[in-house]
Amino acid sequence: MRARGSVGNSRWTLIRRELALQLRRSRTAAVIGALVIAAPAALAVTVATGHTAGFQLLGGGSADMSVRVSSSGLALPLVLLSLERYFVIPLIVSIFAGEALAGEAAWGSLRYLLADPVRRRKVLTSKMLVAAGLSLVAVVGTAVVGVAVGLAFFGWHPVAVMITRAAPGPVFAGGSFHMATLSPGIALYHLAAATLVVALTMAGTFAFAALVSTMTSSPAVAIASGVGFLMVSRAVANIPGFSSLVPYLPTAYGIHWADAFAPSLAGTADVWKLLAVQCVYAAVLYALAVWRFRNADVAY
Repeated sequence: MRARGSVGNSRWTLIRRELALQLRRSRTAAVIGALVIAAPAALAVTVATGHTAGFQLLGGGSADMSVRVSSSGLALPLVLLSLERYFVIPLIVSIFAGEALAGEAAWGSLRYLLADPVRRRKVLTSKMLVAAGLSLVAVVGTAVVGVAVGLAFFGWHPVAVMITRAAPGPVFAGGSFHMATLSPGIALYHLAAATLVVALTMAGTFAFAALVSTMTSSPAVAIASGVGFLMVSRAVANIPGFSSLVPYLPTAYGIHWADAFAPSLAGTADVWKLLAVQCVYAAVLYALAVWRFRNADVAY
């Protein structure tokens, strides 16, 4: 039976130590600099200079949401989130979650970390809370970069939004569309909500990378597993014979994240389904990670 440890090994003390450690690492600076600042800025400038007219699709389904990029600087971060959520954001999340324990094992410091009188679950929780916090900062940072570039190109103006609904029946049966203009203040508020939803869509990916991190001493394997988790899900969703599994995959309802930007136009039912699916995956996978770490050989 492990000792509960001293006050010096409280959860908050461990979190502070872990955060200080992560902020000192060159890997954190490289991820923030390259994937959170440089890559989004380059992509945002490319989108801003290439889409000065027309609408950019954000999410699909029975109702497609699009924004006019040139209407406002607050439209560009939405496009940026839409593009980066397929690979860059999952990669960032997988780096922080996958490296948390696998990195310690690779350096040989995990054995010494667990030599202290502290529960393994407390160690895992502190590391994953810091990794989750850094992941959230990265997603928010991506949106902030988009806002900065967008305001520089298009200024502080209302955002033009278009919702297109497909009509039931055969292909090319037509449909309807609804145009709306959101004031800058309302648009900024809903942009924050949409950004948070994008971050939460990564919960399952984060938990899977964390689980693999408890199984290997190779950070690269854990990171690749997180990205592969979503890629495999998207591949399965595109196989006609597996269509019945689509609502239960980790990517289920992911295209509806943008509904959080204009809930009065698109509705929020699918957003709540999206969050429910992610909560289930995150809870199950993280429970497995806790079980694995509590019973694993520290050397893996």
